[in-house]
Amino acid sequence: MTFTRIDLEHWKRREHYEFFLHEAPCSYSMTVQLDVTPIFERGERLQVAMLFYLSYVANHHKEFRMHIDEEGCPGYFDYLVPQYTIFHKENHTFSGMWTEYKNTYKAFEKEYDRDQKLYGHHLGAFAKPHRPPNILYISTIPWVAFDSLNLNFQKAYGELLPMLTMGECHEKDGKKWLPLAVQVHHSACDGYHVGRFLKELRDVILHGIAGD
Repeated sequence: MTFTRIDLEHWKRREHYEFFLHEAPCSYSMTVQLDVTPIFERGERLQVAMLFYLSYVANHHKEFRMHIDEEGCPGYFDYLVPQYTIFHKENHTFSGMWTEYKNTYKAFEKEYDRDQKLYGHHLGAFAKPHRPPNILYISTIPWVAFDSLNLNFQKAYGELLPMLTMGECHEKDGKKWLPLAVQVHHSACDGYHVGRFLKELRDVILHGIAGD
């Protein structure tokens, strides 16, 4: 994992970045309904597939990999690893789990299953140790097919990495639908970038990834 600082003097979004970080700190969210029927038709596991596809698309765009380092300089990671939530039925709590990113669904599925076997029984806020800084935050609320969701954090205005939340998968008109809330920092991502992310996400859900 590497972190590359942005050359502010030659960055076309410098004014946007500084305005939405300092003058008008702003994060925003939007919720969409995704047709995930093709995932089931390919025999993929919904949770694993969505973690992989969300990471795959995010890793193709610097705007979704932006971060501010310890010296306050903006930059971007070369890739992100998904951190997601696992639910413990025995005590109705959840833990954060991260899994190393892989370039194909099958390779990622192996990593996911390995982590579940080694750390899935660990209770507490974080199940797997040594959490890296290049995290793609992904949560799931599998009991609610929500139409809108917004996260509120005291320190959210200093966090540039996106936060993604999936809801309950439900059936309508013969198709399976999954709510997805995308929350980003406006200093890193404009509406164009989120729109591009969602378009590409829909494409990979529909067609899968070559090589799998």
